Amino acid sequence: MNLSNDCRDCKTLIVDDDPVTLLLLERFLMHRGHEVSKFSTAEQGLATFRTRQHSLVITDYMLDGMDGIEFTRRIRELPGGDLTVIVVITALDEVEDLQRVLDAGADDYLLKPIEKKMIQIRMIIAENLVRNKVKRKQALEEIRRSRQEYKRLFDESPLAMMIHDGERFLFLNASARELLGIPVDSGEQQPLLIDFIHPSCVPDVKKRIDFMRQTRQAVELHEEKMIRQDGQVIDVLAKGMLVRFGDKEAIQSFAIDITEKKKNEEMLHILSSSLEQSSVSVMITDVHGRIEYVNQKFMQVTDYSLDELKGQDPRLIQSGLHDPAMYENLWQTVKTGSQWQGEICHKTKQGELVWEYVSISPIYSSNGEIIRFFMAAENITELKSNRDALRDSEERFALASIGSHDGLWDWKIHEDEVFLSPRWKQTLGFDENEIKNHMDEWYQRVHPDDIALFKGDLQDHLRGFSPHFENECRVLHKDGNYRWILSRAVAMFDNSGSAYRIAGSITDITSRKKAEEKIIHDAFYDTLTNLPNLKLFMDRLTSVIARARRHDNYFVAVLFVDIDRLKVINDSLGHRIGDLVIKEIGSRLMDCVRSGDTVARISGDSFVALLDDLSDFSDGIYIVKRMQKKVNQPVYVEGHEIVVTVSIGISVNSVKNETADDLIRFANIAMSKVKAQGRNNFRRYQQEMSREVLERLDLENRLYHAIKNEELSIHYQPQVDIQKGTLVGFEALLRWHNADLGSISPGQFIPIAEDTGLIVPIGEWVLREVCRQIDEWRRVFHVGLMVAVNFSARQFQQENLLEMIQSSMDQYQIDTSLLDMEITESIVMDNIDSAISKINSIKELGIKISIDDFGTGYSSLNYLKQLPLDKLKIDQSFVCGVPRDPDNMAITNAIIGLARSLGLDLIAEGVETVEQLMYLKENGCYKIQGYLFSKPLSVPDVNELIRAGEFPMNIYKKIFPTT
Repeated sequence: MNLSNDCRDCKTLIVDDDPVTLLLLERFLMHRGHEVSKFSTAEQGLATFRTRQHSLVITDYMLDGMDGIEFTRRIRELPGGDLTVIVVITALDEVEDLQRVLDAGADDYLLKPIEKKMIQIRMIIAENLVRNKVKRKQALEEIRRSRQEYKRLFDESPLAMMIHDGERFLFLNASARELLGIPVDSGEQQPLLIDFIHPSCVPDVKKRIDFMRQTRQAVELHEEKMIRQDGQVIDVLAKGMLVRFGDKEAIQSFAIDITEKKKNEEMLHILSSSLEQSSVSVMITDVHGRIEYVNQKFMQVTDYSLDELKGQDPRLIQSGLHDPAMYENLWQTVKTGSQWQGEICHKTKQGELVWEYVSISPIYSSNGEIIRFFMAAENITELKSNRDALRDSEERFALASIGSHDGLWDWKIHEDEVFLSPRWKQTLGFDENEIKNHMDEWYQRVHPDDIALFKGDLQDHLRGFSPHFENECRVLHKDGNYRWILSRAVAMFDNSGSAYRIAGSITDITSRKKAEEKIIHDAFYDTLTNLPNLKLFMDRLTSVIARARRHDNYFVAVLFVDIDRLKVINDSLGHRIGDLVIKEIGSRLMDCVRSGDTVARISGDSFVALLDDLSDFSDGIYIVKRMQKKVNQPVYVEGHEIVVTVSIGISVNSVKNETADDLIRFANIAMSKVKAQGRNNFRRYQQEMSREVLERLDLENRLYHAIKNEELSIHYQPQVDIQKGTLVGFEALLRWHNADLGSISPGQFIPIAEDTGLIVPIGEWVLREVCRQIDEWRRVFHVGLMVAVNFSARQFQQENLLEMIQSSMDQYQIDTSLLDMEITESIVMDNIDSAISKINSIKELGIKISIDDFGTGYSSLNYLKQLPLDKLKIDQSFVCGVPRDPDNMAITNAIIGLARSLGLDLIAEGVETVEQLMYLKENGCYKIQGYLFSKPLSVPDVNELIRAGEFPMNIYKKIFPTT
């Protein structure tokens, strides 16, 4: 099937029971060069397709007898049906409805009301679909060639690449063999994977293999240890994914050797932590003795900050108690390359004296030159003043007071004799004879991650660096679980300052630690989704923004993700089901971001995401599209299949100094734009959006006061009968004039009134004002003039609508036949059964009912004929195109014919030219409204018109001078 760009050979079948739609599509497609067959029933369409295959089929979703979904399935079952492009016309814009259309086999859909531009777009898509089927075979051949090229690149890649089945290597490239130390000529039998995995990493490797096989997802970069064939342990950065190898499924892994990098990082971390966490005061000076660095302990002891000390001479903390000769000897010793040690009294910022045992050593460069001096000092103030009295007092305290509660322990260090009380052993679940009295019984039960700190704290106290021993760590209980244990103790020192004995207690603080962890967790995480909450998100975002300001080309994106129509789910299925949907959406969003990114829930249906360190904006767009694709997959909850969509706003940091609040607010504004434009999409924040929001907010605030300030008024546009030359009534049109802003277009403030609900009190004011005006014309001019009043969807949904209408008419005692309620097609079609019932009740009051803007929305002729209507109004969008636009002429004629067949009155609005008037008159539409006769008039102008008594004949005679 070869389609040219102008569709000259495209055989197209249209099935639709709406004559307006058939006519519009036929004209448009014939202009495109299609050979068109059109039918009103699905049976006729199927019969034609059986005898003559068509390249393109267009069918309505709502057909009598057989709907568009069943018709689509039937087409697909016929010979050649799989090569046909099928487009379904529908007014149902919910995601689940559109999904059913596509699941039935349709290639695309076209939403009503039908627009030329959208038809053109969908036709191009359909034609491309047909062409793509021809190209599919060529694409498969290209894939085969690509696979061969991929294998060559795999073999020659400098990156270590391995393919295995979870147990044995299937293929190793040259880089992988070099990494693992496997010779190229090692034999045909490939080695076992387990032989090259470090035992500590085997469980995690198995978990990752199971994860890939169960979820079909790749494993992101992670660190693990491997063993080379020569026994050397190496650290690697690895990643894995499922692939096809030959005729079976396998796992492809990539690895980079990071052994040296890990060693360097660990050494730097140890050195840095040692200085900052040390209980010893540390100071580093340059060769001239100027201070360059002090650690936290030094600042704590002296009460000086680093900024106050940096660049200063150490004389700043001299106490004045020492002979200057002592300092001279000190500096001469270290300048000649030797170490100096001794006790020195320093003075704090507040003037307090601190005794320290000081050690000063030179620091050498790589070429052997002294470049700095390093000082370490231990605080011995308490030890020096209480050394003689400390033995008796602290021994009594340690052995009596401290050991009076919980599990007791006592260690005679020189003899290595340990006493562990029965209560000590019971704390860990053991009987008295199940544990030996030895420190190893304690050490070997401390959690591996805590043992270093435990021993470090103990040794610090035994060396006199801390006044007492206190440590919290995890200790293995007899039941196999770890318990949090608080250990306290005090050591006894001899005259030389050596610890010879230490005694203390242990306390089980597991409950307290869990409570603390829960408090911390609850403070920073959402209880429903277990995701970070707004507080934690703001903390992380603030830190990231600060980091971005210190670096060029550091991009950060904030996504504001709002679940569309969650209220519908809560109202229809209940809040419990809604909460389960929220949890699932939160989990899916987390699956879409990178390991360093953050997803948080900040309100009922709103999430935010932080995308850190983006290379460019396209990276963020990729993640957003992945989110939409993931979220749009159906959610299955307790037997319910729920299709969920999200609206996403994006903000990105710029050269300006935005705060965390700014980025979240900008993303929220962009998300609101998406909501306003139909949901299920994403937009990036632009600066003009804030301006629009502020302008709209200002307009909204002014509109709240418009009625009270008497800024609203009603203008009346005449409606005339050109056949009889008579005035038949008016349409009431709302106007707003603000003292500051001047006249404001209804196109600006009516949508705001709809969104905020202000349309309800404004609409009630309009109806009462119209009734009052009708009554005034009756009393003053003795005429009964019919007035058409527009009712919005929000007004039509009011529960007290009938009472409000009845009250307005009763207040002014007007003839109900003088009131014409104008409603749109969409109001009726939103809830057809309810609309029919409510319109019947309004009709019983004697009020006329008109369908406004007919033809611009989607309506069913089957339901239209059930409504007690009086009039159809031809929308000005159709009138403005006659008599030059054939499509508008066709639609206008169809509406005129429809009104005539249903016995309805008819009026055309927006008539501005004599040509339009003549065309309408010649085709049977005699009631007209538009600027050709009159613009909307103020009440004084209407009164003058009524007094003159010549309208519309004075204008009518100018248009038809011979009449």
